[in-house]
Amino acid sequence: MSSIFSQGIMNIHRPAGANLLWRVGIAASAMAACLVLPADALAQSFPLTCKAGSTMRLSVGLLSGLNTASVFFRPSSVPAAAGLSPGFCAWSDRGWRDGEPTTLFIRDAGRVVGNFQNGAYSRLEFTRGDIRGLEGITRNSGQIFIFQVHREGTGGNGVMVVDRVGP
Repeated sequence: MSSIFSQGIMNIHRPAGANLLWRVGIAASAMAACLVLPADALAQSFPLTCKAGSTMRLSVGLLSGLNTASVFFRPSSVPAAAGLSPGFCAWSDRGWRDGEPTTLFIRDAGRVVGNFQNGAYSRLEFTRGDIRGLEGITRNSGQIFIFQVHREGTGGNGVMVVDRVGP
């Protein structure tokens, strides 16, 4: 006794020559279903504007053999176009919402150079092209940084993953 599903497939009337086309379509669908893209490739990035300031913190680390960087910032309640105070970040079109992460995470920060003394880095320098100068984000220089980010994680455990730096 066969299932209703298999009976339905067997009873489909297809014109001559359609069997090959039908089989190719099924095979292509099966291959497409097996195609797995990394989460980053599927995530849409949004511009986040930050103004350098001494209230920001910058941390470097190592994850899976790659140098990483995290930037901790204060969220702005108004859009970036309304003006940012030093140490704040904002979306271009709106203020920050409750529950949105206030940490930027850069997975591959490239080569990081600096002096490590007394548990802290001094004279930190990033050599990866698009984040060169990131070390200046903790200074009250008023420098503006635009990060293209997507969110990973939920609640207090989430981060804004930096896909690239620049408009």
